[in-house]
Amino acid sequence: MSTPQAPFDWKDFQIFAGSAGKLPSMLEFFNGWDRDFPRDQVVETWRRGALPVISWEPRPTVQPMGPDSDNTSDPGYTLASIIDGTHDDYIDRFATDVRDLGLPVAIRFAHEMNGNWYPWSEDRNGNTKGQYVQAWRHVHDRFTALGATNAIWIWSPNVVTARPWVRLAQFYPGDDYVD
Repeated sequence: MSTPQAPFDWKDFQIFAGSAGKLPSMLEFFNGWDRDFPRDQVVETWRRGALPVISWEPRPTVQPMGPDSDNTSDPGYTLASIIDGTHDDYIDRFATDVRDLGLPVAIRFAHEMNGNWYPWSEDRNGNTKGQYVQAWRHVHDRFTALGATNAIWIWSPNVVTARPWVRLAQFYPGDDYVD
């Protein structure tokens, strides 16, 4: 499940659990690359019996909203900047924190890549064809090199009806990179 506030406020989580008569088995929440690994929230999610699923967005967490905003562009967070190692210090800190926690943590990295509404889309933000897979593998390889094997990698395209002419296979990082 996902709520607007969990795991920072548990009210909606508890309302859902009470209504369903069962605790959710997974809780998804978003984390931009301007924020460190949310250790306390991950631990609390586990304490409540749910697998934490972090939608890890390679862009700042707080985005401008409204009719004049453009969430498809952020020159500081291109796929090329991920591939070339610009963000490696941040990625390594995050991976080390995941590893050191020692609990399984699902990482939903750069979701809905087959759309055109995020800065990690291949047809936005100066990105080019083939860079999504390269960026995914770069990030995954850094986690592996640091021993963060408790990360569970979730590949999460948008429904194909949103852009049916876009083939998903070109965005799949490969079985060795996706759980």
